[in-house]
Amino acid sequence: MPATGNLQDGVSVVICCYNSEKVIARALECIARQQITNIPEWEVVLVNNNSKDNTVAVAEAVQQQYGSALPLRIINEPQQGLMYARHTGIASTFYDITLFCDDDNFLDQHYMQTAYDVMRANPEIGIVGGQTSGAYASAPPEWFHKISSGYAIGQQQERSGDVTHTTGQVWGAGMVSRTTLLRDIFKEEFITTGRKGGKLAAGDDTELCYKAILRGYKIYYDERLKLQHFITPQRLTWEYAIRLNKGLATVLPNLLGLRRLAVEKKNETIVMRLKDFLFAIKHNFKLQYLLHWGRIRNLEKHEGDFELWDAYFRLNYIQLMFTRLFK
Repeated sequence: MPATGNLQDGVSVVICCYNSEKVIARALECIARQQITNIPEWEVVLVNNNSKDNTVAVAEAVQQQYGSALPLRIINEPQQGLMYARHTGIASTFYDITLFCDDDNFLDQHYMQTAYDVMRANPEIGIVGGQTSGAYASAPPEWFHKISSGYAIGQQQERSGDVTHTTGQVWGAGMVSRTTLLRDIFKEEFITTGRKGGKLAAGDDTELCYKAILRGYKIYYDERLKLQHFITPQRLTWEYAIRLNKGLATVLPNLLGLRRLAVEKKNETIVMRLKDFLFAIKHNFKLQYLLHWGRIRNLEKHEGDFELWDAYFRLNYIQLMFTRLFK
């Protein structure tokens, strides 16, 4: 087992897998083909998170194919959930820089080297992320581009730079951090839960960033970090898009207090929560929504209607902010 104290100079790529047999081979191949010039050592830690398919067998076959070009270790985390898998992954790494690569992320060949160079040259950076493009087994529907950011696809910022006091966060897909920082953060209880099987919870990546800021680190975006995010046909349905965005929206109010503390340097009060709720009503509620209440409630039946989409999630946000008053 890796030592918990003196981490070595290098990069640990952590991949958390749950029933990943259809995508893990391509993800590992992209890692094996990385163009590395001055990273002393690196490894891939695949966390098998209670998979019921042939994920491990497929990963082992890829490792045999690439040999020393793919220094892969497979460990098990039986407790279901992305956060449990990540915790186990970072606790098992050998190196001082950790790169979270999802099982459906295909890294550009310069990704790891660029990430290493950025982190080595900028000790004040705690977390860095990049830009993502989509890879699809079938053509996405016409409406998909309007909400692709919910799938962690797109250019997160207009240009590279410090985002600590603006957005304050980057996507978890391809997120790079300092291993000691992650281990310290994971000692705490999380507000968010992350994905668990078919449950589309979210926000854990944002929480990691806010907690890094609270520890004095900067969050950075670097457009040179590029990856493809593979989206299966099952995730391109209107019903799935609604579920995904509800998972994203549900956690946002819970993270407002943490954002205030990290980005705005303010302690949250009940008065602030009340003001947030009133602000949400003022800027999100429209009387015309009452006339279309039935259609809004049945958004699933109105594929591609983004006027209803907007109304649905504005009302959902108001409801969430009201619930937050009593927490």
